[in-house]
Amino acid sequence: MVAIERRLVETSVDLARAHVVAPNPDLVRRLCERDGLSEEQLQVALTATSGRRLTCVLAPAGSGKSTVLEAVARSFEAEGYKVRGASVAWRAAIDLGQSVHIPSIAVDAMLARADARVAEGQPAFEPKTVCVVDESALQS
Repeated sequence: MVAIERRLVETSVDLARAHVVAPNPDLVRRLCERDGLSEEQLQVALTATSGRRLTCVLAPAGSGKSTVLEAVARSFEAEGYKVRGASVAWRAAIDLGQSVHIPSIAVDAMLARADARVAEGQPAFEPKTVCVVDESALQS
């Protein structure tokens, strides 16, 4: 188990250091302004759209994460990315999809689809795919 956890941390660090084409920061700012986001929420959106391959957003319930994630999703979509959601349970995935307006499924279903793609010799995810994982702290 320690080896698996070590590998997960190493992979997370590698992803956090890697970059993709980022959405235009001016677009991110306009979307946040349109949605009435606070300066703190704007900074979260800018960080999440900075081009890093892994970004974690931690905030208490009711702090506006879904509103921020909607601006993040629209920003990536404007750059031609597909934005997909996943959560630990189907009900939470449905809620994520409805609040952020993205297709969302349970994490186990997402992983099964990714495994099937890899088994067919394809990448786990389609190119230019952003995956939003809700309640990631509950993943085990």
